[in-house]
Amino acid sequence: MVFIAGYREGKMQHDSDAGKSATTITYERLKKAILSLELLPGQSLAERSLESLLDSSRTPIRAALVKLETEGLVRKGDRSYSVAPIELDELEQAFAFRALLECSAVREAAAVATPNDISRLRALAMESSASSHEVEVRAPKAEEFHLEFARIAGNVFTIRALADIMRVVYRARWLDLKADKDDVGSREHNAIIDLVEAGKIDQAVAMMEKHVAHSRDRLLSAIKSQAQGFRMRGLKVVS
Repeated sequence: MVFIAGYREGKMQHDSDAGKSATTITYERLKKAILSLELLPGQSLAERSLESLLDSSRTPIRAALVKLETEGLVRKGDRSYSVAPIELDELEQAFAFRALLECSAVREAAAVATPNDISRLRALAMESSASSHEVEVRAPKAEEFHLEFARIAGNVFTIRALADIMRVVYRARWLDLKADKDDVGSREHNAIIDLVEAGKIDQAVAMMEKHVAHSRDRLLSAIKSQAQGFRMRGLKVVS
């Protein structure tokens, strides 16, 4: 099995699965492998190989594949499934929509944020920084950081929409975090929090817009610089 640089071959390492059904465990493991790029875009998902990788049987694997197909993370061919490709045109559209959602969430959250909310944001910013953790930990914490503004604002529709768009860009964000060697994203996270805490709402919104744009630019640059290698792995690179 081929993994992106930095990953090792062998069975996945798992968190506690106590109390979960075999189907749920298999679904969560397979989804994590796809989102974290352990399973690459375009990679074939042969059931026999997945049995070994996920330490599961075929019935839960088939159920997981069906569910992940509805989420857009896998695609069904004539005979088998494969990991859905990451497409640049879709990513650019997703980032444009993400910027609208996040700027709205920051504006609403800044008007109602409590000291406890600020503390929670700072904790998430620290946990998603390059100085604190590896990408495997940073990526989900960075996602939580961005979703937290929508939660603070209390707008359920923004929360749902942002969660959906984060799913679209999540795999690609691993590439962004790997490319952000200077931890610019983490510094921008803290700058946004500082502005929200100071009540400088317009400036906080402007910083979030800048932050999302920087993330998009790093990601697209990382992908385009490695376009040939990614195409060989199923990534659709659209000029």
